[in-house]
Amino acid sequence: MARRQRNRVKPKKGMWIVVLVTVVICGALLYGMLKLESKQKALAAEQVRLEMSIEQAKDKSKELDEQKSYMQTDEYVEEVAREKLGMVKDDEILFRPEDK
Repeated sequence: MARRQRNRVKPKKGMWIVVLVTVVICGALLYGMLKLESKQKALAAEQVRLEMSIEQAKDKSKELDEQKSYMQTDEYVEEVAREKLGMVKDDEILFRPEDK
């Protein structure tokens, strides 16, 4: 029996150090992976928000282009002359309500 116990290989300290270092490295990698995953989700949400903002800016730009085109027409000039300047055509009569 004594011989059998002597033939058993005892784990060396170096082997435990390698196992411990491997576990620490795996833990660090797992932590880094989780941190990157949460950052990826935040960036994806930011991307969606920015894409919506771009679409709104495109819509606003289109509206402004349409308004610019309308403001260059004779119809707009006539509308402004009538509403803001109180002008009328030669063959028109302007009726105003009496002030009480």
